[in-house]
Amino acid sequence: MSSRKRGKYNWAEPLTAQQDETSTSGEVDELSLTDVAEPSAAQNDLGTAAPPFDPFYGSFATKDDLDNAPPLESGYEYPINFANSAIPYTKTSKFSSGNVDYVVAGTVNDVPTSATPDNGSDTCILSSSFAAKLGVEPIPGTEKTITLANRRQVMSPGMVEVRWTFANESKSHKLSCFIIPGCFNNFILGSRFLQSTRTFTDFFKSRVKKVIQRRRLRLGLIGEGKQYLSGYLDPWLTAALADTGSDIMAVSLESAKSKKLPIDDSPKGQVQVELPDGTVIWTRGIVRGIPWAIGGRDDAKLECDFYVIENLAEDLILSKHYLFHLDVFSQYSRYFLQSDPASDPLFCGIRLVDDVAWDPEALEREFLADGESLGLNEMLEEKLPQLIKRHSHVARCLQPRESCAGTGPARHGA
Repeated sequence: MSSRKRGKYNWAEPLTAQQDETSTSGEVDELSLTDVAEPSAAQNDLGTAAPPFDPFYGSFATKDDLDNAPPLESGYEYPINFANSAIPYTKTSKFSSGNVDYVVAGTVNDVPTSATPDNGSDTCILSSSFAAKLGVEPIPGTEKTITLANRRQVMSPGMVEVRWTFANESKSHKLSCFIIPGCFNNFILGSRFLQSTRTFTDFFKSRVKKVIQRRRLRLGLIGEGKQYLSGYLDPWLTAALADTGSDIMAVSLESAKSKKLPIDDSPKGQVQVELPDGTVIWTRGIVRGIPWAIGGRDDAKLECDFYVIENLAEDLILSKHYLFHLDVFSQYSRYFLQSDPASDPLFCGIRLVDDVAWDPEALEREFLADGESLGLNEMLEEKLPQLIKRHSHVARCLQPRESCAGTGPARHGA
């Protein structure tokens, strides 16, 4: 244990009604953390202003209070229990936090570490410092350009091969990982590996641990997004990227403007977000209380807040807190889109919609006619959300789900 440090909160106890965010009493204790690497000095310098036991509903670091948050060198780890979660379930939630993280313990080449399970990354990733610690060098000729969430590109010096073993399991997995210089996590498990090992489904409770620790908000999208959920950002049919590497619910500035969402651009909506290479961007604001429903299901409908990010690579991103809190990978797996519409031959006969023509009824008639000509009507329920993802301008033409019953994923709520 290190020396005790003064701060706003007593981090060893849940926040009580008498000890709210305006309280100045209490002390910060360093808490032990099992198999989780200590945050860097940069991470200790900045953090969010909310107490760690209030991960979804606290305020976050803004331009005004970013430097006033107390540091926390480490947190603690405990298994996730959906049935007895300490986090209250509510119909209105931000689901954005830098106080809570999720890790997978294991070894890389027999070196103990905690991996970040990030299905928003299309490959496994090593930081340059961790690669040096392991003594591995990039394979010659494997250099690669990697695109981050804000479409910024970084150069990876190349790929390395490592051996990963989940904690308390005997089987080892040979992984090809790309190095990102300055990566904010030592080791990231990518989408394909997480899906193939059923880490978010069959083995979730045994492998994934929740960690309470303070750090800057992060957006871990690396490369092309792979797992999309169909649903309604009322009233728009939308394909949202499920990103367990993201601390925040996010919407692109371009999408927010096209949908005329009310953007709160006050200082409280402008927060710093760290990208995987360590660079920092500011959000442009926040949209509050927007209804989002998975697959049109009213029982999975929540009013959510989304941070607005300029030039975001995806229209809509769902955070790790949202995905794990609702156990989305198990409870709503049928609403994940199964293929990339760009490579799906079934879409070759569906006409695109010119941006000048804004007739939803005509669009629906033409769409159904094209589908019937190809014998696709029985496939519409699965494929319509993928078409929307591929051609975002189509979404602006679609009717709200209340007025297009019987087509597309709206049937799920029936």
